[in-house]
Amino acid sequence: MFKSIFESLPEDFQISTGEFIYNSYYEFLYSLAGADRKSIELQGFKIQYFTAGDLKNPTLVFLHGFSDSKESYLPISILLKDFYYIVVLDLPGFGKSDKPSTKYSISQYSKWVNEFLEKLSITRSYFSGNSMGGAILMEIATRYPNRVKAQALLSSAGLVIHSNSLNLYDLYFYGKNLFQIENEEDFNFFLSYLVHNPDRFPLPVRKHLFHKYYVNSEWYTKLLKDLLHETIYTEDLKVVHHKNIKNIQTETHIIWGREDKIFPLEIGYELKDMIPNSSFKIYDKVGHAPHMEATIELSDYFKIVFR
Repeated sequence: MFKSIFESLPEDFQISTGEFIYNSYYEFLYSLAGADRKSIELQGFKIQYFTAGDLKNPTLVFLHGFSDSKESYLPISILLKDFYYIVVLDLPGFGKSDKPSTKYSISQYSKWVNEFLEKLSITRSYFSGNSMGGAILMEIATRYPNRVKAQALLSSAGLVIHSNSLNLYDLYFYGKNLFQIENEEDFNFFLSYLVHNPDRFPLPVRKHLFHKYYVNSEWYTKLLKDLLHETIYTEDLKVVHHKNIKNIQTETHIIWGREDKIFPLEIGYELKDMIPNSSFKIYDKVGHAPHMEATIELSDYFKIVFR
């Protein structure tokens, strides 16, 4: 009944209501985390980030995935703030950070993150990267290995494999960009890939998120094209390895959602086989965002492995 009443309201009102709920929720989480929102200039553009916890504790840096933002790490930051000094940035092109006019690549992102950490005088840290953030993290682990004490790859990008379930790379290869949202049907399809239970998002919030993705659709299309422009594969291709994956010597914890459709579980298994010093953990009833879908379990796991 609520759904039918809400959807009968003017579209603008539905979107603004969802935006208000969404923003209010995250303001509440910022308060619970005791997080400080900050900005820093990098090569002429601004990076927005937050920190939480005591600077005397070991540093834990989170790198978000494509189309995500730092706010999705607030729930887990609340659970970890007494154990780590937490740093979460909006990667350039996402969230509230600027969108520098350049060609985007995983290599470029690794350089930006390295410079960001240098400006904050952060030397050696624990890292966790989800999806695109995982690909960036693997690049950092090979390009700047002394920066990384240990790393957690959450449903990581960076390894291209064909799958029967049509993962993100397969969809892109066949002409379907998962992030090109032109209508609510596209958005619902995207959500079905992102999380195991799309109903976790209340209807008004879904309306707001749909509008957000719709408005950014052209930008996300440009970014994904930049990031995948070197990924050339054919029907006969079995695996395209990120050139540096086998060179990773850092202690690595690979974490996957069993229900992940964007990067199915088989990619996680392949990463485990390729990275010498690695462990593999799977969460049931979890999709592509373990930090959002298994927040408590993941925070407990970090306390064990990031010691």
